[in-house]
Amino acid sequence: MKSAAFLICALILSNGFSQKLIDYKLLPCKEAIGSNIYKDRIISQTRSGDSLFLEIGFTHNCAAEFSPSLTSRHDTLFLELPNISEASAGCTCCFTLLLSVFDTSGKSYKLFVDETEFPYSKSRYIDFPPREIPKKLLKNKTDKEGKRIGYWKVETKNGYSIYYFGDGSTYKNHAVWRKNFNSANELTGVHIFKVARDGTMEIYYMVIETEKYLEIITEIEAGL
Repeated sequence: MKSAAFLICALILSNGFSQKLIDYKLLPCKEAIGSNIYKDRIISQTRSGDSLFLEIGFTHNCAAEFSPSLTSRHDTLFLELPNISEASAGCTCCFTLLLSVFDTSGKSYKLFVDETEFPYSKSRYIDFPPREIPKKLLKNKTDKEGKRIGYWKVETKNGYSIYYFGDGSTYKNHAVWRKNFNSANELTGVHIFKVARDGTMEIYYMVIETEKYLEIITEIEAGL
């Protein structure tokens, strides 16, 4: 009888009940310049004894309040993060959430939040236009299918623009981003291109002013 009880207990633990959310803390939000340039990410994952500590970053409406719950399976944690606030604000915040989890396994975990995987990343920003782009990379190349790839330099009336197309796999082969320069080689603006998630698949862009771009790229280069 004892062996049967032990087996049942072992099966329960192996199916994801050996983890329990002990505590959480939501740090004060930092207003974002646009949710599309920030990564949902694991900032850190550490442990002490039977406690696992997770620090995650994500963007959400500034008025959001959360009631997290946690389940697990094998090497993956599943965090549900419903917004329980009835209010809504006209801004987006970069939130940092601290989680304390009872865990006896001693292993590291993958993390899914509301069905979206949060990768580990030192930087909170998406792949961002670098400060300097070597001239040797400005090749204006296409692949075998005629899709634009890599970096392109295009002359404009008042200067030039540098486009980045990645490996050519973006929707309708649209650029990932664009940097604009005047005739004096001074940066005048940055555009980040996105595809709407509302079913229209409309391509739109977010303009980042030069001063803000320089602030962000300095943070990225410093590993922030």
